[in-house]
Amino acid sequence: MRLEVELEPESAESARIFAEWRALWGAAAIGGKIELAAADSLAALLDLKGRCYQQGLTVNAHFPDNL
Repeated sequence: MRLEVELEPESAESARIFAEWRALWGAAAIGGKIELAAADSLAALLDLKGRCYQQGLTVNAHFPDNL
């Protein structure tokens, strides 16, 4: 399942959080998108939400294949 994620506000901290999360849950894909296993997508997004909530970051997620 392809996913586009942006964390706001952009900062070194948000980039670090995203990189750690992506290393755990998904592999980089073309155009900054990541690929998640369908069975893991909810758990992965909840994990990212938790990491960002603790730092006061907003998560913007978009599934480009589900238009």
